[in-house]
Amino acid sequence: MPTSPTPSPTATVPPPTCNNDIAILIDQSVAVGNVTDFNKQINFLTNTLVNTWNVSPENIETLGLLYSQFGTYLLPTKPFGYNTTQQFVSDLNSVKGRDPMGYNDITAGLTSLQSHLTNLRPGRDLTTILITYNDDFFDVMSAIPVAEKISGKLIIVAVNTLAGNLYYLSGTVIQTDKDFNWDVAVQINTAICQSVIPPSPLPTSLPSPSPTTSPTTSTAATPSTPPPVDYIPCKSSIVFALDASNNNGDVEFAAMKRLVTNNIVAQNWTHFERVGLMSYADSSSCTYVYGTFGSKQNFDNTVNNNITKFASSNSITFGMGILMNTFVDLPLNYQNTIFFTSTSDPTDVAQAATNSVIIDYRGALIIVAIYPAKKQDLLPLVAGDASKIIEFNPLTNIDYDTYAAQILSKFDCGATTSTSPTPSTSISPTSSVTGPTRHGVSIYTLQTITPQATTTTTGPPSTTATGPISSTVTTTTGPTSPTTTVTGQPPSTSTPAVPYIPCQSWIYFGVDDSNVLQDNQFMTQLNFISSAIGNITHPERIAANGMYSTPVPWNSGLTVSQIQSAVTQMFKGGPYSLGNQFSAILTNVQNTPLNSFSVGALIFISDTSTAALQGADQHFNQLTNVRITFVLLGTNVDASKLAKYSNNTISWPDLSQSQPTNWNNLYGPAYACTGGVSTLGTTTTTVTPPTSSSTSPTSISSSSVQPITSPTSTTQTSPASPQTTTTGTTPTVPYIPCQSWISFNVDDSHKLDPTSFAKQISFISSAIGNITHPERIAALSIYNDGVSWNNPLTISEIQNTVQSMQQLGDYRLRRQFAAIATALSDISNSNTQPIGSLIFISDTSVAALDGAEYYMDKMPNVKITFVLLGPDADQTKLTNFSSNFITWKDLSQPQPDNWNNLYGSAYGCSGPLSTIGPTSTTVTPPLSSSTVIPTSTSVSSPSSPQTSTTQPTSVTSPTSSTSGQTSPTSPQTTTTGTTPAVPFIPCQSWISFNVDDSNKLDPNSFTKQLNFISSAIGNITHPERIAAIGGYFQPVSWNSGLTIPQIQTAVNGMQQGGPYSLRMQFAALLTTLQATSLNNIPVGALIFISDTSTAALQGADQLFNQLTNVRITFVLLGNSADSSKLTQFSSNFITWSDLSQPQPTNWNNLYGPAYACLGGISSLSPTSTGTTITPFSSTITSTIISSSASSPSSTIPSSSTIFSTQSTGPTSTPATVPSTSTSLSSTITSTTTSTITSTGAPTSPTSPSDYIPCHSWISFNIDDSNTLSTDNYNKQLNFISAVIGDINHPERIQAIGAYDQPVFWNSPFSIADIQTAVKALPQEGAYRLRQQFAELLTGLESIQTNNAPVGALIFISDTSDAALQDASAVFSLIQNVRITFVLLGPNTDQNKLTNFSSNFINWKDLSQPLPDNWSNLYGTAYGCSEGISTVSPISTVTTVLPSSSSVTSPSQTVSSSSSVTTASQAPITSTTGSTPSAGDYVPCQVLITTLVDISNALSIDQFQKQLTFTKNFMTQINHPERIQYGAYYEGNGNMTFKWNDTNTQAGLLQAIDDTKQTSLPTSLAGAMRVLSNNAPQNRTIQDSTIIFVTDTTNSIQIQQAVNLYNSLLKARGVRLTFILAGNKTDATALSGFNDTIIFNWQNMNISQPVGWDLSAVLRCKMKNFS
Repeated sequence: MPTSPTPSPTATVPPPTCNNDIAILIDQSVAVGNVTDFNKQINFLTNTLVNTWNVSPENIETLGLLYSQFGTYLLPTKPFGYNTTQQFVSDLNSVKGRDPMGYNDITAGLTSLQSHLTNLRPGRDLTTILITYNDDFFDVMSAIPVAEKISGKLIIVAVNTLAGNLYYLSGTVIQTDKDFNWDVAVQINTAICQSVIPPSPLPTSLPSPSPTTSPTTSTAATPSTPPPVDYIPCKSSIVFALDASNNNGDVEFAAMKRLVTNNIVAQNWTHFERVGLMSYADSSSCTYVYGTFGSKQNFDNTVNNNITKFASSNSITFGMGILMNTFVDLPLNYQNTIFFTSTSDPTDVAQAATNSVIIDYRGALIIVAIYPAKKQDLLPLVAGDASKIIEFNPLTNIDYDTYAAQILSKFDCGATTSTSPTPSTSISPTSSVTGPTRHGVSIYTLQTITPQATTTTTGPPSTTATGPISSTVTTTTGPTSPTTTVTGQPPSTSTPAVPYIPCQSWIYFGVDDSNVLQDNQFMTQLNFISSAIGNITHPERIAANGMYSTPVPWNSGLTVSQIQSAVTQMFKGGPYSLGNQFSAILTNVQNTPLNSFSVGALIFISDTSTAALQGADQHFNQLTNVRITFVLLGTNVDASKLAKYSNNTISWPDLSQSQPTNWNNLYGPAYACTGGVSTLGTTTTTVTPPTSSSTSPTSISSSSVQPITSPTSTTQTSPASPQTTTTGTTPTVPYIPCQSWISFNVDDSHKLDPTSFAKQISFISSAIGNITHPERIAALSIYNDGVSWNNPLTISEIQNTVQSMQQLGDYRLRRQFAAIATALSDISNSNTQPIGSLIFISDTSVAALDGAEYYMDKMPNVKITFVLLGPDADQTKLTNFSSNFITWKDLSQPQPDNWNNLYGSAYGCSGPLSTIGPTSTTVTPPLSSSTVIPTSTSVSSPSSPQTSTTQPTSVTSPTSSTSGQTSPTSPQTTTTGTTPAVPFIPCQSWISFNVDDSNKLDPNSFTKQLNFISSAIGNITHPERIAAIGGYFQPVSWNSGLTIPQIQTAVNGMQQGGPYSLRMQFAALLTTLQATSLNNIPVGALIFISDTSTAALQGADQLFNQLTNVRITFVLLGNSADSSKLTQFSSNFITWSDLSQPQPTNWNNLYGPAYACLGGISSLSPTSTGTTITPFSSTITSTIISSSASSPSSTIPSSSTIFSTQSTGPTSTPATVPSTSTSLSSTITSTTTSTITSTGAPTSPTSPSDYIPCHSWISFNIDDSNTLSTDNYNKQLNFISAVIGDINHPERIQAIGAYDQPVFWNSPFSIADIQTAVKALPQEGAYRLRQQFAELLTGLESIQTNNAPVGALIFISDTSDAALQDASAVFSLIQNVRITFVLLGPNTDQNKLTNFSSNFINWKDLSQPLPDNWSNLYGTAYGCSEGISTVSPISTVTTVLPSSSSVTSPSQTVSSSSSVTTASQAPITSTTGSTPSAGDYVPCQVLITTLVDISNALSIDQFQKQLTFTKNFMTQINHPERIQYGAYYEGNGNMTFKWNDTNTQAGLLQAIDDTKQTSLPTSLAGAMRVLSNNAPQNRTIQDSTIIFVTDTTNSIQIQQAVNLYNSLLKARGVRLTFILAGNKTDATALSGFNDTIIFNWQNMNISQPVGWDLSAVLRCKMKNFS
């Protein structure tokens, strides 16, 4: 790439010639390179580009945003709120040193930018500078619709990459290398003020993915002319809807994408033009319509690289709405929709159900419930059909292919023809689904082999193998006559190739997964059931489910070993419920064609109490033809209470025994083996009558088959064990090359060139192909998901995993070591076999090796061999880790130097190596585990699959077999003959009711609006032309398929969302318009609106011009809506000022034009079937609007930091740090004796006098600048905290600063909470009155004042010009607020503030306890225009006093003889007696966890202070058995002192003393991982967890921690307290944790955190932790 020479020091960059608003998007993805490369980007901006700009409110304003696949980070200062160039430069420099991470994601950057444009200056143009190191075609295509929504000009700076695809996004593309030459700045500054250059036209065909960045074209067929290939998996449209909300944890989000690309969408799928894709969250979505994809590669690339998470929470309703509006057409008659959701809120589900049932009607809607979403709560989405809801928990060990099989088994494809395009699988022409594959091998086609003859070939399993190992592969020739295929169908009546052991029945294990059993007893049960399952053939007829998890239904598609694994991974839930057990069995019975074969259900039960058996009767009566046997666990179960259900019982009173009593004689009848049980001999099958003593299935003799080790003689092959094929006895698979554990650590850094990287991958894959026993192979890497030891994969699947790895970031040896250390946990602690790890390494720089030494002691007994890749790897730098090296300097060679002589030692083989001789045991590659869809029977040989016959069964789709079916988009019935069509009333137009679903209206008025709209809809015919949508919820679009009553129900079910946004209303209307063929029929939109403030109308004009041919009528709700502010959009208005009236004013005369009935309205004659046309009596003027758009994405504002969150009020849910502060009244004496009561509980006012001091909204705008001295600043905080204690109704108190806003109006906090939050407010930067006004305005926009006065007290210590700069611009937006300035200190000048207010209170002498004349002035400052209220000392009535009279101020106190009660004075804990007994828990009875930070974030001195303080407060806690202690850092951490009855105080202190600091960075996500590994699923008392946090600057890691906490820990009763230690912490960065307590210890020179209170830390006042 050509570069310009570096200029001389005298070279200058001319500044821009215009004063635009400029947004810079900074690439933080791995495409940037390393930290040095990232810093070059920042240095260019600060030193060369930005320093030429004049940044100020009057000239250029700026925004800075970092972006990558992992999210975005906004620079600290408010967007477009910079005062100087240096301020912006400082913000840019603050992000230097960040590690690039995640893929490049332009779409994410632009989407995030949209949400930060609300502060643009009026009348200024916007220029966006996008810096990107990648021009990925699919990322660019995804970004185009987002970029189109952003006004102004887009300048792209393409760094170290080809730029061809970027021209599709913008016509202005500037190329540079990583060193950013000075002339790049010249080009940027010139382009900022030039006119917009349009982007290049889009290509007509999609490019094929290739290793290069240059786009290439593909011959992929377009949707209109598909190639002549059969539809695989079946002929239907397919849509994936992915949950991209912040409710979906990072682990779950990545697992969801893996499930889709690796397991559901198979290599053999065809016709990707009929595959649609969307991601969604509340008010956010990204859609890829039919015709987008040309191949699986296109699809996978989009899912993996372009689908990223939104910043908003989940909304099933919104997701279903997007599905309805986007994927409307059914080109293939059927649409199968896979909808992922991580939430199951009943209200959300109820609203979404109106759309979901229609989507389900189109083909099949399959809901994938991502943990913790609950299946039961999601049933309304699929009309109660539980089989269409698949529960997906990626944290269990259930194979993803199992989930894929369950999902695909629910596809509805009709009677279609489907064959495989490759000879690798045989598929019935009438099967619904051929199913997924694991790396291209079908898991849905389970084939039975009838051995006839074998042929032997010698050679390596992999065609690229170069090692010395040879192997013999046995293939089996297919039979000459068809054999029976074992499918998901019930056992066949013909003689099967695989015998049914113990008999031909359906067997159900009802696991007791309640919390009744002890943990060791629970595991004994699971191990026994797993062992019993191992002795059964035909896994398709085994089910194993509990009351709380249902991992294995019949026809699951799992192998026996996979079922065993799923059982042993089950966990305990809640109380025992026999009703739930029966319900689970019933679900399996109803979903399975039993075909008259017997069913045996073994129900394991540990509790027969009344509560445990409640509700069982209702399900039991439906369990016909099921033999139930109760397995009685322990000694507390009473068989007599179960006699009404079954007399068949097996006792297991002593759970220390390995199996139930007399199991060997009783299992046959329990399995419903009415004719006896079978076992498999070496050559014959024997039948043992059930009455005789038979061989125990848990201990079968050598003459019987052990199904775990004999899948090759059945139809199932365990993927973890390649089996040998012989006749007679099954031999053991030999260990080749030796019996050791082997790990290949792939170098997936970007150090190697692509060709060398591919050579490495090919070699490793080949080497793996020459090893047996895949369970002892690990394939690990730095960045990619690999394979650990004891994995369930086959050799070929491990090879495919390696081959799918990609190059990502810099080389990091410590991550390679960390991967090995983690994988070691998958090997038994009792392992004595050698372990060999081959670490491929191309970079031995200091950065590459940094921190690796930390892991050396965590890899005991591991033989490490470095494979040195290329000429730059220096083995001398690695000798402190290992002395074993294999060189591969010349990567053009097929394998490392001298590999054939060195690999054995590298593999850990201490003895001779084994190979398979040409005449010895033959090894057969295992078949993949799978099932055949129950609608067909397929017979094939694995070695010659083209020789196959099929026995199709008749399959009739319920949708295709229905004649006269009504289209879902046309719900009206059309009759023939003389019956007239349904008339259009009031006229033939499209009508949209845009409901005001904001939070502006009070609940009664909101309900009144819904009732009216519902009533109006009842007077309209043709429901397909009615839409009812809001800004936040869109339950009914045109052509919804709903009836009139269903639409009315949907309207009445709508809820209020956030602030009113006309832009969102326009967006919802636009979305509906774009999804509907209007056919030149008029459109009338009634937009109900209650808020016409600037904020409510912001951005509406951007979409309005795209609403073509729509007549808009605004229905003005209440007195606040101002029609004059809406005239730019329409001149049509209907007023409804008095919402106590049943309908808008003059509705009967105005609704016709509003409905766009331009020719008159129709109504049904009361005496005939004809219609009456009523012409309008006046001339109708319609407003016609023009243009084009798409729905905007909205963002959820982050909540303010919660410093203390326990409320004493009944309406408050969070928990709090109780305040020890008292009312200011405790410091002043009054001659009046009275009782002052202050509570934190909001009350329902019965009269204005219930409010003390009056019925107003009060804002304390705290001066949190750094102007005041520390003492004076604290004096201000203490005063404000004290006077807040004299006010009731905390919901109307606001306490905010310019830099931090801990409490807005309508917060859930008590008075004590607010006081604590105020006193914890830190001092920040310079005083800025503009920011004070801006935060006050934010608070005003979040409330409905309902005509109550508003008083704002603005504390101010600086009236300099800089402090007041640009305040007027914001002040003009503040209306109906009484502002009072409290002048702090002698340097404030009220004359400079008179243009804002004439109300002042002086506090010049801050040594005084309160402002001058406060007692007489506070009333008016609070907005109390009619007097103030105090509580009568004798009764509960209040006395209203004029504010001008001399009264006792709430800030005055009473004599010591008076009774003063405040919420802050409630005792924290109470004990009985004066001295706690030895059994008492001090300070209270909770579980306690403490995690210290052992990263390098703290200095050595600070680290030691952290440990000292921990020991100090730990010694104040008794009962050390309920204490656990641990440490964390970037990677993970561990719990060094765990909950245990034998714990001692001395042992705890020793564990703290033994804690050592590391050289690794910190990550709060590491703390969450430690907790998730040590927090039990179920508990009876809360876990108060204390975490030291030392660095909050990495927003991505913080968000990962939030996701882990919300998805894993919160439901387990873990409650967090953060101690912010050191100067790299900021409480606002932790706002995502919405129920935490935070203590500040930024100044670690003091002995403990500010305001430390151990009882508050441990939440001793909490009564529950639900």
